[in-house]
Amino acid sequence: MHRHASIAAQAAEAAASQGKFWPMHDLLYEHQQELDKADLSHYALRLGLEIYRFESDLSAEAFPGACAKIFTAACSSGVDSTPAFFINGERYTGPLEFDSFRAALDGAEKG
Repeated sequence: MHRHASIAAQAAEAAASQGKFWPMHDLLYEHQQELDKADLSHYALRLGLEIYRFESDLSAEAFPGACAKIFTAACSSGVDSTPAFFINGERYTGPLEFDSFRAALDGAEKG
């Protein structure tokens, strides 16, 4: 597991509590090497989050149960890295190129 995975997951959940999960998700993936608490606070400010609430949630580790549950579910599903894709409940392990991915989607649609 990435050394910042836990705090990044909590940051995503803290952002979700303010309606900004996906924007935070995108920032975390764009800046995977910059995930210390100062970086996370900077991203929260960029997204217009209420910073005191965000930082309080991180300091209190307000979402460890949710993060642990998601981690356990991911491991149970065979996810060991990100991104991970599922098509009709089956993990897609092919190339992450458009044509290959599209062919898998088309095949699942027909099957």
